[in-house]
Amino acid sequence: MTLNLTTRASVVCAGLAVAFAATFVADPAFAARKKMDVRAGATTTISSMGVYNTSNCNAAPYPKVWLKQPKNGVLKSFKRRVRVEKGRKCAGKMLNYTFVSYTPKPGFRGDDRGKVVFSFPSHAGATVHSKAYSTTYTFNVK
Repeated sequence: MTLNLTTRASVVCAGLAVAFAATFVADPAFAARKKMDVRAGATTTISSMGVYNTSNCNAAPYPKVWLKQPKNGVLKSFKRRVRVEKGRKCAGKMLNYTFVSYTPKPGFRGDDRGKVVFSFPSHAGATVHSKAYSTTYTFNVK
């Protein structure tokens, strides 16, 4: 089964909503590549993920993240609570989101490359993180 996930969207699968702030196609062995322009000397949020159960609106634990650092910049992850958007199931409820940002080294311009792997539970009550999505980013630092 393939799910098309788009920016700031929530996808419901077997009562579980997975919210992403990146655009990609997900399947059981998900790995994607994404190119993006970023400003030199600035920090850019490149991705985020949160999971919740649409049956009872319970938030899953914060997604875990693994980062493969680029040669000419730094990837950092940070956690935030985010409210479910109006018009969606469970609107107004708080989700546990993990975000990732990229900051190029001072003075660097050109292409840089890093990798982000998000892991999350198969359902909102699970304690084991069993689903993973990997994205390799190519940053065009301008």
